[in-house]
Amino acid sequence: MSKLGTPFTYSKEQQMRHVKFLEQGIKQQVLLESIVDASVKIYERDAISEEDLEPFVIGINSNYVSVWGISGDRILRLSNVYDLASQLALKLIEDKSATVRFNLLACIDRYVNRELLIKLLERSVNDKSPKVRAKVADIVWRMHDESLLQFLIKRRETELDDKVLSAISFTLDNFNKYRG
Repeated sequence: MSKLGTPFTYSKEQQMRHVKFLEQGIKQQVLLESIVDASVKIYERDAISEEDLEPFVIGINSNYVSVWGISGDRILRLSNVYDLASQLALKLIEDKSATVRFNLLACIDRYVNRELLIKLLERSVNDKSPKVRAKVADIVWRMHDESLLQFLIKRRETELDDKVLSAISFTLDNFNKYRG
């Protein structure tokens, strides 16, 4: 029995219905189908290889939000079970493209492996891209984990970009407000 949860436990047909809803063209369809095929293969074998991860790497590099969103989400979910996926996430957060780094961060949710989350934030909080650094503030806000505030407190001391500083300040100043 695989330790992977949804969406991996869905049948290929269920996953394809979901991606059909997201796709807007033939390029997205081809990319999304390759991601679904890789997901099904990993789930059925209960094992992973670098070859299996290739569609996710192609996807996270895509300009299509539906494609990079599903790719990033699945890489991060796979990281809960497979070290190879964690290694891939750490490699992607060092990618030369700020877009790839941002895309991966944008996929972080409550299901991400805590150890991996810390490593991703450590690398991203000082990223050369202001967009990536600002995303760290958004992640800390969304995760609502007080232990993550340390990243922003330290960064606020040296941040020069006004937009990033604004994002950091918003999160720090409002962290305990507006929560139900």
